[in-house]
Amino acid sequence: MDAIDVATAQLGRMRGMTRYYHERFFADVRWAGGLMVALFVAGWSFADEAFLVIPFVALWGAT
Repeated sequence: MDAIDVATAQLGRMRGMTRYYHERFFADVRWAGGLMVALFVAGWSFADEAFLVIPFVALWGAT
């Protein structure tokens, strides 16, 4: 294999890793966002303590 073939193969692997990273990132963002919306609704509706959990969910979703 010459240098061009090696670089092409490496670029293909990097593109694959980026794809899976973004799939996981957006899945986590959707999950954490939905949970935070549910906690806001719960806090406004019947459980004021739900507001106390929101910062922890936001930090968990950001990791």
